[in-house]
Amino acid sequence: MILMGGERKEQKKFNELVKKLKDNKFKYIEKEEKLRDWSKYDKAQIHEINDMLLLIADFVDEAGKRLRIEKDPEKGPGRPSYPPGDIAKAILMQQYLGMANRSSEGLVILFKEKMRLSTTFSYKTIERSYVDPFVTLILNEVFKMTQELILDKEHSFAID
Repeated sequence: MILMGGERKEQKKFNELVKKLKDNKFKYIEKEEKLRDWSKYDKAQIHEINDMLLLIADFVDEAGKRLRIEKDPEKGPGRPSYPPGDIAKAILMQQYLGMANRSSEGLVILFKEKMRLSTTFSYKTIERSYVDPFVTLILNEVFKMTQELILDKEHSFAID
């Protein structure tokens, strides 16, 4: 918002603050310094990826149970079907790590046991899964579950 004289509202507030500082009229309230447990911080940084992969696996498994989506889809003619929960885990892992579909195929192989995947699949399966209705249902349920954890704690929310 531009005020009369061409000065923006934010700029005017800033200029007033600078003037108070120069005139020693600014009342600074010192905050108490918080002690940091650097060993806990280090441990959290070290375990971040492991913890996130386990969290993804737990949330997707729980979402599949809530939705009663079967783990092994029926076999039929055509391209083999894969468990939607496994694919949802792969997508969330892919997004968390910021990887492309082809690299994500390698991650599926690498983290199969950690994420409790029942099978491995190609990058094309990951690519096609973005329009799979069962995978979408699971991802939506996971999103709802993440919101349930903070419903009583958060009253206003903004995305960073």
